[in-house]
Parts: sequence; C-alpha cells; structure tokens
Amino acid sequence: MTYSISFRERIILYALLTSLTSLSIDALLPALRQIGEEVGVAPPLSTQHVISLFIFGMVFGELLLGPLSDAIGRKKALVLGLCLYAIGTVTSMLAGSLEIVILGRFLQGVGVSGPKIATRAMIRDQFEGDAMARVMSFMFTLFILVPMLAPALGQGVISLAGWRSVFGICLLITVLLGIWLEMRHPETLPVAKRIEFRPKLLVRNSGRILSKRRVALLIIATGIVFGAQLLYLSTAAERGSLVHYVGPVRSSRLAGQ
Repeated sequence: MTYSISFRERIILYALLTSLTSLSIDALLPALRQIGEEVGVAPPLSTQHVISLFIFGMVFGELLLGPLSDAIGRKKALVLGLCLYAIGTVTSMLAGSLEIVILGRFLQGVGVSGPKIATRAMIRDQFEGDAMARVMSFMFTLFILVPMLAPALGQGVISLAGWRSVFGICLLITVLLGIWLEMRHPETLPVAKRIEFRPKLLVRNSGRILSKRRVALLIIATGIVFGAQLLYLSTAAERGSLVHYVGPVRSSRLAGQ
C-alpha cells in the first residue's frame, strides 16, 4: 500500500496519539467520587487506585512494547497498544465493581504505552538533528493543551451521561486514531533494522544497566519526583472536594495542572 501523509498531518497524528495518556488520566479525575459512590467504596480516596494502577500499567507496558516495537515494527506495536487500550477501556466502562474498573485501567495503562513509546520511535526513525527537535516541539505544543482541557471536558461529559461515558469517549477516540494510523501512516522501521525480541537478553541487559551506580541514582531521583507527581494526581481531585470544599470542576482543574 502506498501512503501519502503530509508533515503537518504526521505532527497532528503523533500529538493526538501521545495525548491519549494525559486524556486517560485528566479526563477521569472528576469521575473518581462518582465511581466510588456507585461501586460502594469507602473512603472516597480508595478510588485513587484508578489513577495509580493506570500508571503502573503504563510502566509495565513500556518494558514490553518498547522492545516489541524494535522486533515487529513501530506500527504493529502501536496498533497492538491501541487494541489493549480499547480492551481495558471496555472493561472499565462495563465494570460493576472497583476491582474490575482498576483491572481495566491497568490494561489501559499497558496499552497506552504503545502510542507513547512507538510514536517517539517513529520520529527518531524519520528525523534527526534540528528536524527532529522541530517535530518534537510542534508535537508537545499540541500535547500540553490536553491536561488543560481534559478535566473540564471530562466534567462536562460526566454531568451529561455519567462516569462511564468518559470511557466511551476514550474508546471512540482510540478507534478513530487506529483507523487514521492504519490508513494513512506507513511503517517507519525497515525489516532489515529490526531486532529479535529475546526476553532473556532483555533481562540480562536491564540488570547490567541497573548495576551502574550512576544509573541507579538517576532512577531513584526520577522515582522520587514521579512518585510525588503520582501522589498528587491520585489525591488532588478528592482532596479539593473533601478538604477545601471546591466544586468538582475546580478540583479537577487543580489536579490536571
């Protein structure tokens, strides 16, 4: 199949694919209290696992789909990620208990790592130097708008149709992005440059990297910063409502910021 995709269309597609991560977190923040009330969970802060398990799934997914994108190609890894994300979205949308919601969120996290990591790899495959920097800057200019808009969008959708509708919107966006990617974007990693996926070698190389003192210290420092961010994202919306008595829209905006 011959593909014809412009530079501008590539940037928009890449930005939307990577924005799926922020949308999945920030659009759901206004729904945490409603999820807790519907599934009968107390205290409300127990619903913070809806956020934290998504992020843990994303970490696991990067370890899996990153090497897979080198073995089977960027596009296939990205489509696989979107499929896993869609399965997780449907699981959470139809869930009757918090445990099933969390399971779906974990699958969403695993799946969303496909677009996140494969998109960056696609950019590296096609561009380098100043051109790559320009692509990344354009992409992230669009990307940063999502955390600003997603909480308000999520609250609006929840007010009209309940918390499950947020997952419905995510599913619709995923399907549309998958169709767009499949019809318009070519594979960027030639077969000759692919690397066989060998789990044992991956584990051995990971252990070798982690044994370096400097790498270990950087990972610990990054983990501390990321842990603080995770704690804030998981609790800010509920604390805004329960402690500071602000409305759901304002508390979600605080969390999204």
